[in-house]
Amino acid sequence: MARSSGHLGKKDRIRLEASLKGLPAELAYLRKPILAIADQNQDLLGCGEADIGELEKAVAERRRALPEHSPTDDAELLHEWLAQQEADASSWAGPAWFIEGCLRGFDMFAAAPAPVESRKRSASGLRRVEVDVPQGFRTKLYEGGMELGNREVQIIICELTDETYAIRREGYERSTEPSFLASIRATHQVCDELDRNFRIGSAEGLRLTSRRAQSGLIAMCQYLLSVAGAKVEIGMFARGQRRADLTKYESIVASIRCR
Repeated sequence: MARSSGHLGKKDRIRLEASLKGLPAELAYLRKPILAIADQNQDLLGCGEADIGELEKAVAERRRALPEHSPTDDAELLHEWLAQQEADASSWAGPAWFIEGCLRGFDMFAAAPAPVESRKRSASGLRRVEVDVPQGFRTKLYEGGMELGNREVQIIICELTDETYAIRREGYERSTEPSFLASIRATHQVCDELDRNFRIGSAEGLRLTSRRAQSGLIAMCQYLLSVAGAKVEIGMFARGQRRADLTKYESIVASIRCR
């Protein structure tokens, strides 16, 4: 459906509000954040300029009430719900798809991160490494981290300590065990592929690729890498209905190097 520049159109807003009444009970806390995104300029979604304050607050409150809460699990549930809606690729669903992508990013930082004030490249939240940002990509900077993306893909880069890297590596290894999150895999029909000897550019480590079992399309790629002693974790997520070819964006991962 065509939409003029600005906030979500009236018809799409009505459709979104009506659809959100059918959200699963465990996702009810996302209704307000989704509508808050609908009230913003839709042309800014995916460009690093959207205000996700309502979502950050909602996730923080959720975590206080449920310490074991995982935003990624809720992202999977939201994805499944959206995929069941009619015309889920239309503009009315854009704010919900945007929230789904944000939820996946939160787990990488273990909490909703507070952006640093400056967005100048020289003041990047990445302290030990740097990365080439392709033309047309927007960035958002965090303490020890960086988010970049366009309308197809969202990429989150987080620097790790040696201790955290070791813990995360163990988690990646466990993720391929048949018993690990078996119920979630069965429900969401996701197949994981772990490359333990992944090398790209000057980095080496692990790459975990998650594919939709039915379509074979990549839902996300996660990287745990060492770059000349610096440790980083990278999450690459396809936006919208996750039909983007993520492999063409690995050149960004290849560009990571020490400062």
